[in-house]
Amino acid sequence: MNRKILVLLLLATMLLFESGSAKAQETDEATVSAEKIQQSLQERIRKAIEENLTAGEETPVKARLKAFIGQVDSIAEETLSVLVQSNSSQQTSKQVITNADTVIVRSNKGKIKLSDISLQDQVIAMGLTGDNQTMTALRVVIQPAPIPPTSSTAVVVGQIKSLNPKTRHLALETSGLLQDADIIISRLAQLKTYDLKPVSLTELAEGQSIAAIIETDTEDETNVLTHLVIFPVTATPTVTLQSGTCGDNVCQNIVCSGIGCPTPETAESCPADCGKK
Repeated sequence: MNRKILVLLLLATMLLFESGSAKAQETDEATVSAEKIQQSLQERIRKAIEENLTAGEETPVKARLKAFIGQVDSIAEETLSVLVQSNSSQQTSKQVITNADTVIVRSNKGKIKLSDISLQDQVIAMGLTGDNQTMTALRVVIQPAPIPPTSSTAVVVGQIKSLNPKTRHLALETSGLLQDADIIISRLAQLKTYDLKPVSLTELAEGQSIAAIIETDTEDETNVLTHLVIFPVTATPTVTLQSGTCGDNVCQNIVCSGIGCPTPETAESCPADCGKK
């Protein structure tokens, strides 16, 4: 605005001198021609305008508007040290300088003082940074502390130890995690067979092998089952007995009952070996 006013004043002065020079040309008392006066004045005004415009040009500003998001690591007088997470997953320390013009607010309380900031506070600092990456803060926002999770999720594999379909409570036999813990089956729980066919609560039974997703509330320690898959029952292998050894003069009446064990011999099935002699 000041530059425009100065330019207008200089232009007005030039017009006045042009008018005066015209009058001087009409009088015999003028010792210098009006043309020379006009050229001299125009040259002076041109230089003055150029000097004013040059002086008023904005110099390149090295500072750039940026924002630092991180945790307050230290506070020294009017300077905050903020730990900022970089792209390489490493934390770097950024210096944030505050002054009388810096606006400091807490997101849920409004304006606060610099002395109200504590170590470990999460902040968003916005301001101008120079080549040394030190920020002169225009605004600092203190974020609320993160809310710790109130639940945890676990995948449990085991067997149904006990089940009460009416109360929707069950206990599992596991390798340790949630062993004998009281578990509530959510009414929205997805119960399925191993091939993902839906099953009802009444189809669950003690002794079934299952895999379950259980959410535990860390405050009241309740365990809620949200997903359950029933494993198929492993088929009992068929025991194939070897052919008898009747006739070897040894009564094989005490044998194993596993796979590959010989057929037990008795006096009726092998009188030659087990009959009275």
